[in-house]
Amino acid sequence: MLQEPGFSSSSYTGAAQVLSNNDIQWNFTAGPGVKAFPAWLSANAGEGESLFPPNTQYIIRGAKKVGKTVVVDAILMQAPHGS
Repeated sequence: MLQEPGFSSSSYTGAAQVLSNNDIQWNFTAGPGVKAFPAWLSANAGEGESLFPPNTQYIIRGAKKVGKTVVVDAILMQAPHGS
């Protein structure tokens, strides 16, 4: 399990066109209690973005290589209060 101490963000639309050189693609499933906030200030036209609060945890279920891209399957979990 990984825990991000600060805010983190994730693109959810347009990333294939905007960020096509990425070699890692994260596929997130939101677990119970996870809160995401829309971010409207992306510098990339057509990209949707969500912000996750500090201490969001990531449980990595697996990864596979698809062409040159590593696709990571993960669950987002909200850290216990006070973490």
